[in-house]
Amino acid sequence: MLGLMMRLKWCAWVALYCSCISFANSRLSDDTKQILSSFMLSISAVVMSYLQNPQPMTPPWGSMTGSTPTVETETTTSSPS
Repeated sequence: MLGLMMRLKWCAWVALYCSCISFANSRLSDDTKQILSSFMLSISAVVMSYLQNPQPMTPPWGSMTGSTPTVETETTTSSPS
């Protein structure tokens, strides 16, 4: 729910991971509606978080430093022929 309501991508991915584990540990006699609703809720949390902000996910500890690493690229110029 936290991933869906707060649009936190890492929470949404954790919810999807946990619902997969729940499915793997479920028995045949378990409630299939509960398992299906868990999958649908976690998938909708991932989809909604990426629809709101399509940028790649940053790790939770990446925002604590306050600075983002810069990537330097080498540019080459070509002379006209």
